[in-house]
Amino acid sequence: MSTNHRIIEYWIFGGISGAATVDMVTLGKIFIPSMTKEGYDKDFSTAVTLASAMISPIIPPSIIMVVYGAQMGVSIHGFKGSEFRGCGFTANLNRLFLSSEGRTHENRTI
Repeated sequence: MSTNHRIIEYWIFGGISGAATVDMVTLGKIFIPSMTKEGYDKDFSTAVTLASAMISPIIPPSIIMVVYGAQMGVSIHGFKGSEFRGCGFTANLNRLFLSSEGRTHENRTI
C-alpha cells in the first residue's frame, strides 16, 4: 500500500475521531511497522504518520470545533468550509510524499 493510501485513511479516520493524537496512536501502530516491512525508512514512516495525523483537527466535526461551537454558541454547521481545506491539505501531503518517495528510498521507485 502506498503512502497516498495511508494519508487518505488518516483523512477518513480524522473525520471519525477528530483528534490528531488518537490518529497517531491508533493508526501509527499499524502503519509504521507495515511501511518498514515494505522497505520505507522508519524516519519516513514516522514523518508520514505525524504529518497525516494533523489532518484530523481540520476535518469537521473535530473535537476543537465542537468545543468551540459549544462555548461560543456557534453552529457546527458553520465549519463545513473546512472540509475543503482538509481536502486541499490531504492533496498537498500526497503530492509532497509522492515526490519524495523515489529520492529517499532505494527499494522504491515511482
